[in-house]
Amino acid sequence: MAFYSAVPFFLELEAWMVSKGLASPRGLLTGLLAVLVLQVVTFAYYFVVRVIVKPPTIRKKDPPESTLLTDLWGHIAAPESFAMVFSYLVGTWIFWLMPASYYDIESPVNWLHVALQFLCVDFWTFVDHLIEHNWPALYRRSHKSHHKFNNPKLYNAFNGSVPDTLSLILIPLFITLQTCRFATCWSFVAFGALYATQFTLIHCEFAHPWEYAFRYLGIGTAWDHNVHHSLVKYNYGHFFMYWDFLWGSYRDPWTVPNIAGVPDKKGKTD
Repeated sequence: MAFYSAVPFFLELEAWMVSKGLASPRGLLTGLLAVLVLQVVTFAYYFVVRVIVKPPTIRKKDPPESTLLTDLWGHIAAPESFAMVFSYLVGTWIFWLMPASYYDIESPVNWLHVALQFLCVDFWTFVDHLIEHNWPALYRRSHKSHHKFNNPKLYNAFNGSVPDTLSLILIPLFITLQTCRFATCWSFVAFGALYATQFTLIHCEFAHPWEYAFRYLGIGTAWDHNVHHSLVKYNYGHFFMYWDFLWGSYRDPWTVPNIAGVPDKKGKTD
């Protein structure tokens, strides 16, 4: 993070924040930049696949037509999208609401800690998701707006409502923060950047090349999440299917009639 020292304005801002008892923004800005970089990479990948490669969609019926720029703008501009999540990250960081270990900007990434953060956040996401779908009053006021995307596209990922983002994203993230008190700044940065990327990718309208391997590792795929948007009562996990396996709520995409492009038992595809 030495490059921050070469920017006079940043040094003045940092000094002012520290004088007011706030946390130095170095780790925060690095984390937000990592998320931004991976989102740009995701957009480049999605542009190539959607505009140039044009593979078959996961669902036998294509999603509603829209332009890529319209989808991207909806992804960025919705108040329940990145504005709300970034505000949460800024607030928890600068007001010292994170465990002390998260402010350690010297230790390298610990990939075991990254994996444990994913397991933890996915467990609480699964629990919250299950509650939302089985509490009608809460579902109507929060998560139902996200399920208007019955046949989702990649950039529908963060579109829903403010209560839905609070309950399904921010609360699980905060519980994970308080549970994984051993993680340091770089491990949290890696987790956060990969979280935003994978959360976006599982909403995609077409499958990704690596998802055949992900299926056998129990990692959530766009196929799995399309099953959730199609049938609603299955596949509540986002990043893993482990909790659905244990709860009995997992539905294999290969058994769902309106899911196309997945191999049958003989290895053929639709």
